[in-house]
Amino acid sequence: MVGLLLIVGAIALGVVCLHSEEARTARRIQRMQVERVTIRRELWSVQLTIARYKTPQRIGGEVHRCTLAVTAPDAPRPDQADDVRCVTAR
Repeated sequence: MVGLLLIVGAIALGVVCLHSEEARTARRIQRMQVERVTIRRELWSVQLTIARYKTPQRIGGEVHRCTLAVTAPDAPRPDQADDVRCVTAR
C-alpha cells in the first residue's frame, strides 16, 4: 500500500513538473513570436528606406545636391581643365 502511494505521488509530482515546463515553454514561444513580429517590422522599415534611396528621383536629387558632374571617362576633370599637362599627357 505504501509503495502504491509512493508511485502515485511520484507520478503526480512528475505531472506537475511537466505542466510547469510546458507553461514555461509556452511563454518562451510567445516572447519569440512577439520578437519575430518586431524584427519583421524593422526589416520592412529598412527595406522601405532602401527602396526610397534607390528611386531615380532620389539618386538624381543627390547627384544634383552634391553637384556632381557626369563626364566621359577620358575627359579631363573640371579642376584640371586649364592644366595643359593633363590634356597632353593622354
